[in-house]
Amino acid sequence: MATILPSGSFLGKLQRKVDSGGFSFRDVVDRSEEEIPRHTHEEAHFIFVVQVAYITTARDVDPVCSSRTLLFNPAGTTHRDRFQTRGGRFLAISVGSERLRLVEEQIALIDHPVGFCRGSMPWLAARLYREIRARDGLSPLVMEGIALEFLGQTARQKLRSGRRPPRWLRTAQELIHDRFPSAPDVAEIARAAGVHPVYLARTFREHHGMTIGEYVRKLRIEHACRLISTTGAPLSEIALAAGFCDQSHFSRTFKRMTGSSPAGYRRLV
Repeated sequence: MATILPSGSFLGKLQRKVDSGGFSFRDVVDRSEEEIPRHTHEEAHFIFVVQVAYITTARDVDPVCSSRTLLFNPAGTTHRDRFQTRGGRFLAISVGSERLRLVEEQIALIDHPVGFCRGSMPWLAARLYREIRARDGLSPLVMEGIALEFLGQTARQKLRSGRRPPRWLRTAQELIHDRFPSAPDVAEIARAAGVHPVYLARTFREHHGMTIGEYVRKLRIEHACRLISTTGAPLSEIALAAGFCDQSHFSRTFKRMTGSSPAGYRRLV
């Protein structure tokens, strides 16, 4: 029988909490001495994996996902999602039943667990985590706004899930990843995929929610985040490894996309 977790409750040791506008935000550290049982969450919620790989049944991400992954679980989700090794950390964002009702009067949320490891969602989650770690008088308002953005993007995911991407789009995406961190131009990608560049650009944006250039930029920043969090390499070396021409360009892009400088992110993780 599954353990029932009521509003705002999660398995772990609570470090910080903020409540605002029908949302509850919880900074939680895994309890290394506990075995995680099968459990049911009464409320819809997001989990942002801050530290340690996480085992999940959510769709669209690896079964063992890395840190900086954001997961959404609808109300009533029953699972045994947990950290691969004990002692991890996560940020939980619960949506109160009344707030969820008001949201669902306007938009249709996805009805199954889903994960986000690319795009704007992990960056927004990182901003949210910084707010709860160093909050001020305006933090609850900022955090509520980001939580609403999460719900909006989750609704968009539902719309996209009903449209299967064409096979050639996978070819285009694989070329981008194969050539990373360099960026092949749109014409080259279109030739490899066998479509017109204009059609490629439009279809890519429809299915990925961003342009090809934005996609490459996000891949570079994600790679830089992994290097910052897992190595002690100088930031100048990380900038070059991620495909940036110099550290100044890297730092500007990193802060614009994550809200933090590379040095600030290293201190955070």
